[in-house]
Amino acid sequence: MEKKFRNILIGLSIFTLLLFLIDSYFDISNLEKDQNIIFDSDKLQQYVRGLALSLLILIITIAIIEIYIRNLQEIKRREESTAQLNKAIKLLVLSLKAYQKKLYFLLYDDSRKDIINYSPNFPFKYLANIFDKNINLSSTFLIKTRLKDYNYAYNQFKSELWSVYLNSNLPTDSNLYVILNELVDNLEENENFESLIDYSQSPKLQEFTLNLVRESKIKMEVTASNALNPYIYLYKSINSILNFKEKLKGL
Repeated sequence: MEKKFRNILIGLSIFTLLLFLIDSYFDISNLEKDQNIIFDSDKLQQYVRGLALSLLILIITIAIIEIYIRNLQEIKRREESTAQLNKAIKLLVLSLKAYQKKLYFLLYDDSRKDIINYSPNFPFKYLANIFDKNINLSSTFLIKTRLKDYNYAYNQFKSELWSVYLNSNLPTDSNLYVILNELVDNLEENENFESLIDYSQSPKLQEFTLNLVRESKIKMEVTASNALNPYIYLYKSINSILNFKEKLKGL
């Protein structure tokens, strides 16, 4: 539609310009009085001038219509973009609610059993019970460690996150896309926390590392040959999701 209007405007503009040139030619022509004229130049000039003015008005009208159609298309595009953003946000909120339930059981302790939603930068020592048996019996009939149950929920959340990130056609300049991109990068950077599953097979390694976690006097930095690296990855991964949740509320 836009291309068709553009071609019409170009054609009419060229034709109108030719008519004005013809009209100007009549204005500057200097015919002798005794010359035989086989047509009425004044009348033809009036016709040409009237047609040129009519086409000029038509061009202006078509231009106004094109601008109006473009505005309608832009409004529709914005509405579709807003609807897409709202849908993506709704899906992410639902995914975060499911994730938050699993996080509650991962970090559960009798002393903080009333804390349903954890805030970013919670104490590192809250990870001291991740190898305990899972008390969320509603999730499975099999007895799993909290970490295994959380890991399953985490992978589900990440899968839904990637689905929104890759398939929702979000504008790359939107705030949602920016914070999604940041979260994806952070999760990929801290993916190695899953190696903690191996720790559950070594009671001595568990006891040694969990005692350090309970002391909570370590620097939150991954270093070479540090047995606490997987815990740090897990902590940073959880915090990246919690920070994302806070930012999502502001959209």
